[in-house]
Amino acid sequence: MAPVDAASFHDALIQRLGSERVLTGAAPMAAYESDALTAFRARPRAVVLVESAEEVVDVVRLCAAAEVPFLARGSGTSLSGGSLPVDDGVVIAMNRLNRILEVDPVRRIAVVEPGVVNLTVSDAAAPYGLYYSPDPSSQSVCTIGGNLATA
Repeated sequence: MAPVDAASFHDALIQRLGSERVLTGAAPMAAYESDALTAFRARPRAVVLVESAEEVVDVVRLCAAAEVPFLARGSGTSLSGGSLPVDDGVVIAMNRLNRILEVDPVRRIAVVEPGVVNLTVSDAAAPYGLYYSPDPSSQSVCTIGGNLATA
């Protein structure tokens, strides 16, 4: 499949997500150029704020068709470069995928979306005498998806 031109790609993202959830330009994307280790930066082509698994699939398909690299991102609290975008790629921001779908204290599992904050999982498990064991200093802002991505 031949790559799609930049304007058509951008238009396809906006058609799928709406212009308010496709960030471009230096100021709106500044926070997405690095993780907490700000010595290393890369400018993405766009940042997309997805709100469903279906939107993630659609954005990944658009990126594949246009041969545009992408990176899924949580809160960006890591010091490992794990959320450093590829130059001119797309950052898929997962923070709005933040629902706890199930807490099962008998099986000791929680089913959550990737944008759920660590502390939120521990708070939901606390009534059962349970907690989410990774307890980084950033637990009040780091997300489950980011934890898994850097594990």
